[in-house]
Amino acid sequence: KYHIKDFLVVQYANKLHRIHQLISALIGSLLLEHIFENLIKVRHQSNFFILQQRI
Repeated sequence: KYHIKDFLVVQYANKLHRIHQLISALIGSLLLEHIFENLIKVRHQSNFFILQQRI
């Protein structure tokens, strides 16, 4: 009995670990996307600002 229980607990822990890895990977990629979008926006705004100053 105990052996089967331990095996199930280990399997469950592995599944949780994998799910956690997937979620953290997703969150990480979303954060990176968000940061890149903001960087691009800032860059566009600064370019626009420089253009306005030149005119």
